[in-house]
Amino acid sequence: MGRHVFESEFNVGDKIYYATPDGDSGIVLDITYSVRSKRVQYLVTFGRQAADEVWADAIELSADKVF
Repeated sequence: MGRHVFESEFNVGDKIYYATPDGDSGIVLDITYSVRSKRVQYLVTFGRQAADEVWADAIELSADKVF
């Protein structure tokens, strides 16, 4: 059985912004890592409905609001 270690730019509970001009703020709910693609993705909610949740790559997110 192998061991897989990865680093994430954000943590569960972090307040983030969608990295577009005036992007919405959201909260990281979960983090997943693909061993095959060596890719980290973040489940982010931008509202209260399940439809407001999206999986996003770190490049799509920002810790600071983008203007």
